[in-house]
Amino acid sequence: FVYPHQVVLKTCGTTTLLEGLTELLEIATSRGLSPHAASYSRRAWIFPDRQPQTHQTWGNEVSRLREFWPEGRWSQF
Repeated sequence: FVYPHQVVLKTCGTTTLLEGLTELLEIATSRGLSPHAASYSRRAWIFPDRQPQTHQTWGNEVSRLREFWPEGRWSQF
């Protein structure tokens, strides 16, 4: 969902949303936008071992998010 001041991405299964952040931020920057925050939530996976590496643990996801926002505060919902 794209709104004037935010983009909302929802998925199920093994879609790697965090791996798409680089391209999403590049597109935003190329259009003169400067994203300054992200909100990320996740469910507890039934089969975490079937998820891509980035999404197998909350710690992996936080590590990926810190690549974009090193000073971010992350809490699991």
